[in-house]
Amino acid sequence: MLSWPVFEAIIARSILSPSVEESMRASVAGAAVLALLLVALGCTGGPAPAATTAAPGAVAAVVNGRAIPMALYQAQLQAALASFAPEPGLDPSSSEVQAALRDQVLEMLIDQALAEQAAERMGIRVDEAQVSAEVERIRSQAGSDLAAWLEANGYTEDTLRDQVRSELLGAAVRDQVTKDVPGGAGDVRLRQEAFMRWLEGERERATIERRVE
Repeated sequence: MLSWPVFEAIIARSILSPSVEESMRASVAGAAVLALLLVALGCTGGPAPAATTAAPGAVAAVVNGRAIPMALYQAQLQAALASFAPEPGLDPSSSEVQAALRDQVLEMLIDQALAEQAAERMGIRVDEAQVSAEVERIRSQAGSDLAAWLEANGYTEDTLRDQVRSELLGAAVRDQVTKDVPGGAGDVRLRQEAFMRWLEGERERATIERRVE
């Protein structure tokens, strides 16, 4: 299953209470396309909420002068809401949970933008053949439900490819910045902690303007 490293870093630094944090783990991590798709198609208790249409040109945040489109933010939020699986006793409609989910999705996209910008500086590229192969893997696992899922969650074939490309870039950046971590590639926790520290450094140096409350 495709795994995008940014999600775990976001969750690791979450300021949520433990119960809310654990309940949101699947939702935020589910924004990685394949993981979310499999949850949304097979494990949710009901249909996704109706997608919200962003005004043309609307921006959710600006990272080092580059805009994160509001449409992308709303699509990711929609997808996270669709896969949200709260713990017993936790109300997914509560203002606390809704606000926390909105914040986590926005911060995820900011970290994604930082990773993409770092990939440019490092000369990391993702071959379109890699993207196509991953999209086809998603298509083969989702089957005929893929088109309906894309429409319900505000995605198109093009934005699906864009998201897959971003995830592959994020994974490549993680591998690059953690290649010298003691313990080698098998020590997932050490690599993730190192990647989180790297992301925090990127955030400290970045100019970030959030336009979503």
